[in-house]
Amino acid sequence: VTLTGKKKKLLFILIPAAVVVIAAAVVLWLLLSPKEQSNPMTLAVKTDEYTDQTTYIILNGFDWREEYPNTLAFYSFALPEGHTHTVNAETSANRFSVTYTDQYQTPEGGTLEFRQTVADSNWSFSGEGEFQEMTYGGSPVVCYHEEEESAVFWLHGDSVLTFSADWAMEDNQLLELVSRVDYENLRQPIYSPWEFHWGRFDIVPDENNFVGYNYASSSYEITGNPQLPEEIFFYGCPEPPQGFVINQTRMEAYVEPGAYREAYYSDGSGQRETLEIWNTTRPYPVFHDISGEELNNHDLVQEITVNGHSGWYHQSDTGAELVFVTDYLIVDMVYEGEITQEELLSLAESLVEKPMEEDALSQ
Repeated sequence: VTLTGKKKKLLFILIPAAVVVIAAAVVLWLLLSPKEQSNPMTLAVKTDEYTDQTTYIILNGFDWREEYPNTLAFYSFALPEGHTHTVNAETSANRFSVTYTDQYQTPEGGTLEFRQTVADSNWSFSGEGEFQEMTYGGSPVVCYHEEEESAVFWLHGDSVLTFSADWAMEDNQLLELVSRVDYENLRQPIYSPWEFHWGRFDIVPDENNFVGYNYASSSYEITGNPQLPEEIFFYGCPEPPQGFVINQTRMEAYVEPGAYREAYYSDGSGQRETLEIWNTTRPYPVFHDISGEELNNHDLVQEITVNGHSGWYHQSDTGAELVFVTDYLIVDMVYEGEITQEELLSLAESLVEKPMEEDALSQ
């Protein structure tokens, strides 16, 4: 069979075009198909010749110095009948979360904890009890037993999940908990605005205590779980305050996801006045200089306003602390040295918004 000149020309055009289409399809398949990790994450035992404890670690886990998942999956858990949900991770979860912790109380008064966290290379689980490795749902799981403690942990996706209980459980009971985890119907955060809490110190009578009383105290803190915007800004000095230099080591120090810190020294040695500015999207304790019975003296903390934002101020023997909140940030300024309220307030009002650097978000 012979081809005419027209058919030869058409074939010459179609063959390269088909090759291009096939090559594009192969590239698309490679991009979209699941990739086999050359070094997949696994649970492994770390031996310690100096202790009797067995320690499980994660091989090839995430390294906070490099990159965490953008958002950690938030799995559901079907509550067993009669259990009460006492700590709800939804009230503290946001897109920077690297850990979700729920607690439940059993009808008998026991405590069950469900913890989901990034499968970090620094994660570990240790104990002197008995560990039992098995496979459930096609995945390796490890059950742990002590006389008055039980746990089960396993890897799924980017997470390591752990149930722990303060009572003895059988393997089948632990695996029944694992079966109640729903990987498809993800949970969502419950948002709430910032709330400032005053400190308190109480002496509580206790006839069972040999001294006849107990101390009970709660520090000053700001709680809440505001919804975060797509772009995060933090507050910092437009340039180091007069007479100060920036401390680069402190700038590069590890901070929690969704937090950032600037630190300045009035000279390079750190032997004189210091200013530290901490920004966080998480609940945060403040005014650490106030302790003991002074927690009841709320006159030590003054309510202020910083450029329209609610704030609080405390002067101590060694310096001062000024805190204010925005829609989604807590900004805490701690000054060690001699400074007046007017001077620190003026410094706070001079702060400018800066884009939060990517390395601070991913750590």
